[in-house]
Amino acid sequence: MVEITSEGQNKVKRMKRTEDSLRVLWDNTKHTTFELQGSQKKKRKRKGMRKNFEEIIVENLFNIGKEIIKSKKHK
Repeated sequence: MVEITSEGQNKVKRMKRTEDSLRVLWDNTKHTTFELQGSQKKKRKRKGMRKNFEEIIVENLFNIGKEIIKSKKHK
């Protein structure tokens, strides 16, 4: 009877350790997934900002070019 109880307790302890290990693995996986998603969002945001910046530069350079041409025509 004592032997059966001891086996049962050992089984419960192993199951608890396994559950704890799985929980730790799952938490690490979730954390890594969130970091990757955050990193991807930052990259998309940076690309969007870069594209906007490039558009502003092109637009301003185009306007500056037009002004230079106008000023040369008026001379």
